[in-house]
Amino acid sequence: MSFFKEFFRPEEDGFIFQPFSFWHYVLIVTLLSGAWIIFKHREHIRQNKRLNHWLKVSFIVMAVLDQFLYMYFCFFLRKDGWVEGLPLYSCRAALYMGVIALITDFKPLKGVTVYWGLFGGVLPMIQPDMLHYSWPHFTNVHFFIFHFMIFWLANYFLFVDGYDFDAKSYRYAFLVVNAFLTFTLIVNMLVGANYAYMFHSPVLKGLFDRLPKVLYVAFIYGVYNSLVFLVHATCLKLSLPDLAKASALRSLAGEEDACLASEQQD
Repeated sequence: MSFFKEFFRPEEDGFIFQPFSFWHYVLIVTLLSGAWIIFKHREHIRQNKRLNHWLKVSFIVMAVLDQFLYMYFCFFLRKDGWVEGLPLYSCRAALYMGVIALITDFKPLKGVTVYWGLFGGVLPMIQPDMLHYSWPHFTNVHFFIFHFMIFWLANYFLFVDGYDFDAKSYRYAFLVVNAFLTFTLIVNMLVGANYAYMFHSPVLKGLFDRLPKVLYVAFIYGVYNSLVFLVHATCLKLSLPDLAKASALRSLAGEEDACLASEQQD
């Protein structure tokens, strides 16, 4: 019981995670290794329906459990849930949309998860912006597991599911980004929060805090829209949609060959 009390303690102790330390590199390697495993075994995951199903279930269960514990911690232990606990960072929104996409198979939501998950999984890992708790604490685990999930889920949709970056989903991603930012801006003004870093930057604070608020907010809109464009352009440049599509066709051909062989045996 004392461990859980320590693990979920509400009082911050001023600890600041040191970027580019040994453990930081270990965590970055873990993030990239998980994505590589998904890419390397994409055809096997796609062909093995049982494995594919349980991978989806694992994503959903982990996401629901993580967010339930985090919101419980923010709303009932810290008591600042309206400021810290809402899913109004792009990373959290990407995870929610990804889970809904896994359940409904709604392609535009897969697209938003891919766009936001690819940059939303990597950028926070380079400069972790964590609550100030030293180990052991729930938020230490939550921060990294959470960003692993959204990055791996984006890679799952891209390589296993064969997301192809069509124009309709691309436009939908821009629509969702700007609607999300506008809604988040309103919530920030109402509750005094900094969701999506729309009022204060997590990096170069001295520089950005000197900017007029209107100019800084416009800059944030530009950054989010530019990142969507950058992910789209980079993935097309690397021919990732063609790679995923070719992999899907090989898997389909393998399934057809297996069915044909089965019929011949009968």
